[in-house]
Amino acid sequence: MEEFETLIMETLGLKSDDILSIIGSAKILGDSFDVFDDFHPDSVEVVAAFKLAKALTLDQLRSFFEAVAKQGEVPVVILTGSVGGVDCLIVGDGDPDESIYLTLSSDQKLVLMGTQNGVTNALNRAAAPVSLGHALANTGVPVRELPSSVVSFILSDAMRTELNQELSNASDEMEQTIAESLRNMKAVTLGVHLDQTAELKLYVNLASSQSAETLKNLAQNMLLPSIRMGATLITQGKSLPLLNTLQTDTSDTVASMSLEISIEDIEILSEMLDDLENMF
Repeated sequence: MEEFETLIMETLGLKSDDILSIIGSAKILGDSFDVFDDFHPDSVEVVAAFKLAKALTLDQLRSFFEAVAKQGEVPVVILTGSVGGVDCLIVGDGDPDESIYLTLSSDQKLVLMGTQNGVTNALNRAAAPVSLGHALANTGVPVRELPSSVVSFILSDAMRTELNQELSNASDEMEQTIAESLRNMKAVTLGVHLDQTAELKLYVNLASSQSAETLKNLAQNMLLPSIRMGATLITQGKSLPLLNTLQTDTSDTVASMSLEISIEDIEILSEMLDDLENMF
């Protein structure tokens, strides 16, 4: 991690405070998608946006990826091209259709990275921005709670229909209760806020406030106790501070669960992994 931070500093001139926010989005194109069988750049639209305090150039981004490539074992080809009428870098194995596209906004303080179609559409949105509240409408995440980094998975109508069909196969009473709360689910969002601790919050936007309350109660009464029990077994009785931060909540049609990971948690987990390695 320290080597990676050094690369960022040396090639891009950025400190951690210069990365203001990171937002990613993925849109599945078509009626259905199987990550193992159907993955192709044309079947999914993916983009990540990095908002910076300082302006960058494509030459700096090229230098960064060249430095990263030197440290890896897999050859990386970096091409210059155009996406959405804007100059870009194409990073991959030399096949533009299977590569990652990177470009900058007009003020050069926003780095866009993703599939060709994802970056193209992101540039169009950046040229005609909508309000943050409108952009988050489908996620149901309250703007006042918005973490510094957000990744959302928004279900299309076809995907929602497919999910509902799968949920109809629930057999016992508990499965049926869970299935009913997830029926007509709209979106799943993961938010991350980094400070002295890493705060993670999972939001699930459902069909109704009743569904949100049901899912919250299921998580509170079943999932969280299982997580606490499993963590205690894995850490051989050592207390993880993050277990005391596990919380569930609801806001209208959104059920959420959050936790905070501290340096102490990471140290305990690292010791546990070291112990496991020494056993084999």
